[in-house]
Amino acid sequence: MLDALFKHLADEHVVAHSFEIAQGLAATTGEFLETVRTGQNLHHHHARQEPVVHQAEKLGRNDPCSCGSGKKFKKCHGK
Repeated sequence: MLDALFKHLADEHVVAHSFEIAQGLAATTGEFLETVRTGQNLHHHHARQEPVVHQAEKLGRNDPCSCGSGKKFKKCHGK
């Protein structure tokens, strides 16, 4: 069915680069049909990511600003 649909799109010049797309489709048709049959995508693996933990010390409102201006953080970049 996919082949017939793609042939129709190529014959009507709806799809650009139809030869390249047909080659790619032919190379992955078996894998696609297996994915549809089982409902599982073998290439869809996501490793669990750990949350980002910042190691830098947090500036308080009354600490000197880290830019070096000499002002308190709340009056300089803490706005």
